[in-house]
Amino acid sequence: DRWVEIWNLVFTELYQDEEGNQSPLEKKNVDTGMGLERITMVCQGVTSTFETDLLRPILDKVCELSGKEEKAKHALLYSMALDKNYVDVSDDSLAQTAVKYFRKKGSPKYYIRSLYYLGLSYYYAKEYDKAIIEFTRAESLAKKCDSLYLGFVKVAMSDIYSINYNSVEEQRCLEEALNVYTSINAEYYVAVAKMRLARAYINNEYYDRAKCLLDSLTHSDKIPYNIRRHAIRDLAYLYSVQEKPNPVLSSDLYNELLENGGETVMTLRNYWTWAYALCLSG
Repeated sequence: DRWVEIWNLVFTELYQDEEGNQSPLEKKNVDTGMGLERITMVCQGVTSTFETDLLRPILDKVCELSGKEEKAKHALLYSMALDKNYVDVSDDSLAQTAVKYFRKKGSPKYYIRSLYYLGLSYYYAKEYDKAIIEFTRAESLAKKCDSLYLGFVKVAMSDIYSINYNSVEEQRCLEEALNVYTSINAEYYVAVAKMRLARAYINNEYYDRAKCLLDSLTHSDKIPYNIRRHAIRDLAYLYSVQEKPNPVLSSDLYNELLENGGETVMTLRNYWTWAYALCLSG
């Protein structure tokens, strides 16, 4: 299950300069906002903003006026929009509409992406064998013409292997995803793949490899702040569990993380290893 944010409060307190140094603002404030479409979604008991009575009639009318190609494109774009809005669609009917059409007609990239979202629907339905089949089909085609979605497919496959405790295949898929993203200079996805691969390396006890990836994420100003926070957290964890633990450095990193608002990425496992590091360091 995923959280859906319908309202937020942002307590603006600090100014951060280009070098990352933070200082208190002269005038602090609270910024608040609520999304009309999202609160409507909650009140109407639907799973996405596209299902509300604000947008559903428009989409229904588009389908009514469209031919088979337009309906297939709509199904694909709708699947993409739901995924971008963190809606886990376990019903395969939407993606199936796109797959059936683009299997025979249209751009190969549309077919690849349709297969990917069909695989996701099976993944969310916990039908992992079916998901792997569709991801494998998408993978074989994406290798020829769609590197970005090839990376997406490999990451999705790694999730399934992780769930099924196949750490070797999980690591292999993430290594391949990282290579793909690097080849097309997709910097954001490179950072995400490095972060996830580092975790796989830690789980497989390849601590030196994990440290190399995490160092590259924590020492670069180009890395998005949220990814950098996760990397600091994972590096602190690594220093606690590696063959020769460094509890002082682990504790320092956890302290740095919390001092910079990183409590949102901390898990029970992290608090446990932090306590363990504090015990070891006296």
